[in-house]
Amino acid sequence: MRKHLYAVLSLALIFAPIPAIAQQFPTVASGTVIGRTQSGTGPAQAIPFSTLIATMLASSPTIPTLNTTTVIYQGTTSGQATVSAQAVAGTPTIKWPNTSGTVATNVTSPLVLNAATGNISCPTCAGAVSGSTFIAPSRTSAAALDLSAYAVVRTLGYADGGDGGGALFKKVGTAPFLDSFIQSGTIVGGSSYTNGTYYGVSLNGGSGLGAVCQITVSSGAVSAVNCATQPGNGYAVGDVLTASNSVIGGTGSGFTYTITAVTTPTASFTDTAGNHWQYVPDTIGIVNAAAFGVKSDGDGAGSGTNDFTTVQNALFYAARRGPTNPDAGGFQGARVIVPAGVTNLCSSPAASLIVPFGVILEGAVGGTTLRACNSFDPGTHVITLGDPNSHLASFRSGLRDLTVFFKRGIAANNTIALVFTNSTQDGIALDNVYMYAGQRSCLNFQTGYGGASTVDIKHISCNFEGSNAGARFSYGTTVVRVRSAIFGAPSSGTNNTVNTVELVGSGGLYDFDGGHTEQIPNGFSVNMSATASVTIKHWTGGSGCTQLVTLVSTNTAGNLSLESAQKNGCTKLVTNGQSGGSDRSADVTPANGIVFFNP
Repeated sequence: MRKHLYAVLSLALIFAPIPAIAQQFPTVASGTVIGRTQSGTGPAQAIPFSTLIATMLASSPTIPTLNTTTVIYQGTTSGQATVSAQAVAGTPTIKWPNTSGTVATNVTSPLVLNAATGNISCPTCAGAVSGSTFIAPSRTSAAALDLSAYAVVRTLGYADGGDGGGALFKKVGTAPFLDSFIQSGTIVGGSSYTNGTYYGVSLNGGSGLGAVCQITVSSGAVSAVNCATQPGNGYAVGDVLTASNSVIGGTGSGFTYTITAVTTPTASFTDTAGNHWQYVPDTIGIVNAAAFGVKSDGDGAGSGTNDFTTVQNALFYAARRGPTNPDAGGFQGARVIVPAGVTNLCSSPAASLIVPFGVILEGAVGGTTLRACNSFDPGTHVITLGDPNSHLASFRSGLRDLTVFFKRGIAANNTIALVFTNSTQDGIALDNVYMYAGQRSCLNFQTGYGGASTVDIKHISCNFEGSNAGARFSYGTTVVRVRSAIFGAPSSGTNNTVNTVELVGSGGLYDFDGGHTEQIPNGFSVNMSATASVTIKHWTGGSGCTQLVTLVSTNTAGNLSLESAQKNGCTKLVTNGQSGGSDRSADVTPANGIVFFNP
C-alpha cells in the first residue's frame, strides 16, 4: 500500500505546473545578434552581422568602394554606373550598364527628347508619314508641331479632320507668304510731284509682286497710298516700295512706301519652330476656299461664321501673278471654289468683296449661297468684279454656279447692287448665277475701264424689289451680251419695283437674247445717246407688267430694235416717249423681222 502511494505522489510531482523562470542573457556587443548558426538545438551565442549575412547568402557579394563619382546600379545586367565629371558646371553624364552603356541624349524624329526631364515623347505621332510627306489631322494640329524634319505637309482638314479644308503645304523657310497681303505702311512723300489722284499705280521693289494702288499727291508730295483692292502677294514687313514718277504726274522724286504690316495668312501657317508652310493648291489654278478657313455654316437666317475675310483671302491669293505680266507671256488668276452651304459675308468696316483680275469665284451650283449680312452697308456693293480703284481693265473676273442673297425689306442706296463692276471684260462675268437682291439691284455694270471690249452674262435669275432696277448698264464702247435671263419681283409683300433693266449712258452695244420679266411694271428703260445700240430679241413680258420696253423722252431715236418679242401679260409692248414716237401694242413676230423705233 505504501508502495502504491509513493508512485502516485511521484506522478503528481511530474505533471504539476512548473513556475516560469526569466532567462538572463549576457551583455551583447555592437553589431551582433543572439542565436545559433548551426542546425539543431544548442546553447545561444553572439553572432556578428557579417557572419550572419555571409551564412544567409549563397556567396559573399563584392561591394565596391563608393565615392562621389559613382553610384550602384542593380538590374538585369548588373554592374557599376559611372558619373563622369564635367569640365564646366552642369548636369553630369550618367553611363548605365545597359546594352549601349548610356542614357538617351538625342532621338530621331518623330520622337522628341525633353532636355530637362529626359522624357521621350512623340507629339507628331497623331499624324503619319508617307514618303517625305507628313500627314496631320488638320491645319490647327499641324501648326502646333515642330515640322522641321519634313519638306511637305498634307492636312486632312482645317480645324478638324474631314471638315473639307484639308490642303497641301510646302516648307519655304522664312520666306513671305503668298497669301499674306499689304495691310499698312509709312509714306515718305518726296517732292515736286504733280497734285492729283492717280489710279492703277504699280509699286516696285520689295519681296512681293502685284501691288496696284491709288495714290494721292497734295502740296507736291505723296500724301496717301491705298492698296486695299489690289494688295499684291508675298510682301514682307520692312519692304520699301516706290513708283515711277511717270505714273504720278510725270514729275517729282523721293517717294517711298515702307510696309509696316501684312495680313496673317488663313491658309498658310507657321509651325512651332518658326518654319513657314506655304499653301499649295492640289490642282494648280483651283483654290479651295475651305483651306482658307471658309466654313459655309450659315443657317440661312443670318447665324453662322462670318466668312468675308477668309473668302477675300482666297480671292486675293488666287490673283497672284508671276514675274511677267500676262500680256508679255506671263500668268495671273485662278478659280476659287466655295463649299456647298451658306457662306455669310459681313464687312466691317464697309467693303465690297473683290473678285480680282483673272479670278473666277465658283460654287456648287444651287448648293452654294453667298449671303450678305442684314447689316451690310447700304451704300456698298456686296461683290465687285475687278479692282474698282485701278481704273484699268480686269480680264476674265467673274462668278459661276452661285446663289447670291440679300434679305428683302432692307433699304439700300440708289444704284447699289449685289454685283458691281466698272472694269471686267474679255470674259463671262456671270454664268449660272441666281440673285436675290432685296432692295438692291442685282447688277450694276458701268464705265468699262480699259477701252472697247466685251462682257458676257448668261443663265442668270434676278429677284428684287424696290426702286432700284434689277440690272443697270452704263457703258461707253463695251459690247454687252446677255443670254437667258429671268427677272422677277415678289407677287406679294413689299414690291414697289419700277424697271427690270435700265440702259443709260453715252454708248455701248447691247444684245439681250432670251429672257423674261415678271411682276415688274416696266421691262427695259432705254435712255441713251445716238452712239448706243440696243437689240432685244426672244424676250417675253409677264403678269404685273405695263410695258416690255419704255423709250424715255431723252433717248436718242433709232438706237433700239426688237425681234421676236412678246408682251405676254404686259399691257403693251412698247411705250415710246421719244418726240413724235408712237406706242406699240402688237408683238414682234418673225414675220415682222427686225422692228426699229425711229422715232
